[in-house]
Amino acid sequence: MSNRPLRIGVIGAGDMGVRHLKSWLQVKGAEVVAVVEEVPERLAAIKPLLETTVGLYADYRQAIRETRPDVISVCLPTSFHAPVSIYAIEHGSHVLCEKPIALSLEEADRMIEAAQWQGVLLTVGFMLRYTVAIAKLKEWIKRGAIGRPILAISENFMEVRPKILMHDRHVTGGLGDSF
Repeated sequence: MSNRPLRIGVIGAGDMGVRHLKSWLQVKGAEVVAVVEEVPERLAAIKPLLETTVGLYADYRQAIRETRPDVISVCLPTSFHAPVSIYAIEHGSHVLCEKPIALSLEEADRMIEAAQWQGVLLTVGFMLRYTVAIAKLKEWIKRGAIGRPILAISENFMEVRPKILMHDRHVTGGLGDSF
């Protein structure tokens, strides 16, 4: 196993991209080598967080070609997940993709097939499966403490800020698009 740091690229510097970036900066043995963002103001806002050696790019293809990251965090609107992830995979990077994985099952299948073909990992950032409440519920179900569930309803309340692009179903998809 190599002693060199894990080379990280973060694609997208919106809210989730900045969260990924800050998390990667905390990981011992990881080195952020590239951040990709088309909006200059967003790049300017994150610049103080970064070492001067981190490449700042507007084009993900150029960033991947020039920095050769081991891992890419894809933090873009859902409509970009498949093409960006597949490009990164084809260039040998493992991919941590924000949820949902893709706009369609077909796109998700293409992403999975590309990762299998290249022998790299493709994973979706679904952190709720590791929360204490979910783990406890899983434990109760497993040991039969609450009986056999026949229906589950869950609500998650959070701040919804106006984000035109984020709420555009053509860009981000949604369950309703499946019908």
